Amino acid sequence: MSDRVMTNSHFMAQWLYRLFPRLADKVTVVPLGVNLERFPAIGDPDVLRQRIEHRKTMGLEEKKVLLYVGRVIQQKGLHFLLHALPMIREKHPDTVLVIVGSSRYGRHVETTYAKRFRHRSAH
Repeated sequence: MSDRVMTNSHFMAQWLYRLFPRLADKVTVVPLGVNLERFPAIGDPDVLRQRIEHRKTMGLEEKKVLLYVGRVIQQKGLHFLLHALPMIREKHPDTVLVIVGSSRYGRHVETTYAKRFRHRSAH
C-alpha cells in the first residue's frame, strides 16, 4: 500500500476516494504549477509587447479571446464550450474562441471528434 497518493485535481482525488476508500487519508492534491521563467508574468513590459504583437498577427487586437488549451477529445467536453459559444457571443459579440491542442499526446492525427469542429472554425 502506498504511503501517499498525489493527483493534480480535486476531481481526480474524489474519484480515487470512491474507487479506493481506504486511501482517503493518503491522497494529496498538488495543482499543476507554472514555470515563471519560461512563462513570465503578464505585468512584464516585454511580455505585454509580445502579447500585443501576437494578437495583431492573428487579427485579434480588438477581440475578447476565450482560450482552450488541451487535447481535442470528447472526454474534455469541448463540444459543450462550442455549444455555449453563441450564448457567450450574445453578451460579448467580439468574443473569439481559440483552440490549441491535438487529439493525442505526441500525434498529429485528426480524430472524428476534432473533424466535427473543423467546419465551424474561422481558419
